[in-house]
Amino acid sequence: MKRSTFGILAALAIFVGIGMTPMFAPRDIEKTPWGNFPGSPAWYAPVYEFDNEQGIDPFTTTALSSGTGAVTTDENLGVYTLSGAATTDNSGFQLQGDMETVSLNLGKKVLFMERLKGSDATESEYFAGLSITDTTMLSGTGTLAIASVTMSDAIGFYKPDGQATYYGVIIRDSVLTSVGPFATSMADDTYLRLSFEIQMDGTTAGKGTVNFYMNNVQVGQLTSTTMPYDTEEILTPATAFVTGNNTGTKTAKVDYIGVAVER
Repeated sequence: MKRSTFGILAALAIFVGIGMTPMFAPRDIEKTPWGNFPGSPAWYAPVYEFDNEQGIDPFTTTALSSGTGAVTTDENLGVYTLSGAATTDNSGFQLQGDMETVSLNLGKKVLFMERLKGSDATESEYFAGLSITDTTMLSGTGTLAIASVTMSDAIGFYKPDGQATYYGVIIRDSVLTSVGPFATSMADDTYLRLSFEIQMDGTTAGKGTVNFYMNNVQVGQLTSTTMPYDTEEILTPATAFVTGNNTGTKTAKVDYIGVAVER
């Protein structure tokens, strides 16, 4: 297996704070994702590892302008590597969950985490988070605008081309709201842990707050009355990467993606 028993317990602790400093603000989550055991589980909480080719099975992958993607096992016992073509600008790759399973319900929480790094922190464009299914998540124009982030409904981290800093974004019906840039910057070939916690309002449909974290430290917050919440806006884990120029091969590596949905 990719990770030892300690690694598995540590991954659980990231979500629920067992014996570790919680990644997220204090919350009334049960002690584990199976907190109602032996009754129905309190959370739906998969963590997707890329320790072999089967690790990509729950995802749909899409090449962007001749980019490529593949599981590589020479690092962290397995990562998913997204690559741009060496001589093509705006080349890259994206992966999205096969099924849209993440819905934002009244009074409930959704958690997301992803560990990734890139070979070029500046000349690249990224999205990591939740979105509806979209075959071209990024246009490659590299600006913090809906013209660049082409998904009509999404929540997550976005890094424009030409800078090393991320923003937090909420998109509903192609209207983008953002916070940032965040103080923590991306660095070449250095892993970042990107995480966010969604808390939906208990009475008003479509109202919620998103707390954004980088390397376990809160970096921003967005509150919106137009969260992507209805039956036509069910989301799925998603990551996209495109290059910022046509000089050499650029890559992004994803160690794991996790999502937890409170039932």
